[in-house]
Order: sequence, then structure tokens, then C-alpha cells
Amino acid sequence: MSKFAAGLARLAAGAQRSAAGAADLAAGATKAADGTSALATGADQLADGIPAVSAGIHQSAAGALALATKLPALTSGASKVSTGSASLATGAYQAAGGASRLADGLDQLDSGATRLASGAQDLGDGLREGVAKIPSYTDTEKKQLAAAASAPVLADAVRLNPVKNNGSGLAPYFAALALWVGSMAIYLLLRPLSARALASSASATRVALAGYLPGALLGALQGIALALLLQYAVGISAASVGALIALAALAGLTFTAMNQALVALFGTPGRFLAVILAGLQLTSAGGTYAVQTAPEIFQWLHGVLPLTYAVDAFRHVIAGSGLGVGHDVVVLLLWLAGGLCVSVLAARRQRTWTLARLHPRVAV
Repeated sequence: MSKFAAGLARLAAGAQRSAAGAADLAAGATKAADGTSALATGADQLADGIPAVSAGIHQSAAGALALATKLPALTSGASKVSTGSASLATGAYQAAGGASRLADGLDQLDSGATRLASGAQDLGDGLREGVAKIPSYTDTEKKQLAAAASAPVLADAVRLNPVKNNGSGLAPYFAALALWVGSMAIYLLLRPLSARALASSASATRVALAGYLPGALLGALQGIALALLLQYAVGISAASVGALIALAALAGLTFTAMNQALVALFGTPGRFLAVILAGLQLTSAGGTYAVQTAPEIFQWLHGVLPLTYAVDAFRHVIAGSGLGVGHDVVVLLLWLAGGLCVSVLAARRQRTWTLARLHPRVAV
């Protein structure tokens, strides 16, 4: 019986626990019903919000598409901004340099303004001193000064060495040139050095003089003939006929010696050098225009080449002035001596016989 009573007691206790669990279950069911109702309400609200969410998603997609369309323009704008930034930086650097130069210029301007102020002060002082030194004249003195200032000035020109005509002024240039060309022609006909004299035992000086004397005779004769033609055929009316003849003979001798030296030293090319020298002397002699207007090289040659001194001496002799004639004659004599010395040197060189001289390719 005791076991049965104990089982009943445990059963009663289990029934009580079952009743308590049933009460808890009922309470949980009530809560579940309330949650289900809230869930249903939330589901309705969710269903109501889904169209708005869909519209927002559509708008987001459209905005993303528009943003994608604008990205190239945004990229180009960013590139332009970058280029503009570089240009701005360069401009800023140049502006900085310009500002530095401007500052230097302002400093110079300030210094110049200081010097200008000092100069203006000096000018003012000088003007005041000048005003103080201005003389004052009486009425009588003013009339005398006015009369002196209004009187014309008459020039009394006197020609110290007049020439007859324009031809007398051009004759010296063309006479000297004619003598040079004549001297060139002499050694187109004559040998500058005799081969027989070179082969003999005569000294080089005698050999050179033997080659010069026939040419010198012709050169002097052509000078004398030219002087006589100028005086009596052309009618230049030289102040001294004797001086004109002597000078023409000296110029012929000098030019003959120079042409002999060129041909004796260089052979056939020496004749070509004589032609070149004639061209240079034509330009530098100053016979038809002032040599100061020519290039510097011809101004230098003017004081070196002999035709210059022959032209100058002819001018003085024809006009009757002795100024500078002695100097011209000395220079012509020096050129004559120099030409003879070169001819002597050429004679010494040609005393040495070579195979080329024994068997020349072309005999001239």
C-alpha cells in the first residue's frame, strides 16, 4: 500500500508539473499568436514598401548609367585640369622671374633717377653760370654786331697748282697703267734670263743685269714716248716737261724690273701673277676715286704697291707741285732695286740644273 501511495504521490506531483507546463504552453501559444499577428502586420507593411524599394532601385540604376555616361567627360576635364595646373606652375615660375627682373629694373630706375637729379642740378648750376656770363650790349654795339652778322662772306679761292682740263687729272692714272702693261709685254717677247749666260761662268748679278738691260732700254723708251705724247699730242700741258719725261722713264724702268723678277722667279705663272698684280693696282691706286671709300684691303695695298706712287708723282709733276715727289721717286727706286734683287736670286736658283730643266715638258 505504501508503494501505491508513493506512486500516487509522484503521479500527483507529475500532474501538477503537467498542469504547470500546460499553463506555460498556453502562455507561449498566446505569445506565438501575438507574434504571428505582428508578423502578419510586418508582412503587410513590407509588401506595401516593396514598390517604393523597386522604384528606388530603378532610379539608382538610371543614376549609375548617367554617371557612367559622364565619366569620359569627367576624365577629360581632369586631364585639362592637370594640364592647366602645369601651365599655371610654369606661368608662376615665369612670373617669379619677371618679378625679379622688375625688381632689378626698379633698382636701376631708382639709380638712374638719382643720377638724373644730380645731372639736373649740375645743368641748373651751369645754366645759372652761363646766364651770369652773357654779355650785355649797348644799343650802339647791338647795331654794329647786327651789321657785321648781316654782311655776306665772300670766298676768294686760289688754285695753287691748276691743271688745264679734266684729261690732265686722269692722265697720271692711265699713264702709269700703260707703263705697267707695256712692261708686261716686254717680257712676253724677251727672256728674263739668258740661258747662255746662266751656263757661263758669269756671276748671278751679271746674268740678271744682262736680262734686265734690254728690257730696261725698251721700258725707258716707252716711258719717254708716252711723256712726249701726253705733252704734245694729248695736250696736258705739264708744268715741267723734263720732269715728266724723267718720271715716265723711271716708272718704265721700275715696272720692267718687277716684271722681269716675276717671270724669272716663277716662269710662265709669273706672267699671270703680273696680270693679277695689275688688277690689284688698278683698284688700289686711287686714280679715279678716293681710295678711302674702298675696302680696307685695297687701302692697305694703296700704301704698298708701286703704281700708287707713280700716279701720285705724275699728278704733282703735271700740276707743277713738288710736294711729295721726292718720296714717290724713292719708293719707285726701292721697288726697282727689289725687282733686281729677286732676279739675281732667280739666276742663282737656275744655276742648279735638274732633270725637269734638262727635259722640260713644255718649252716656252
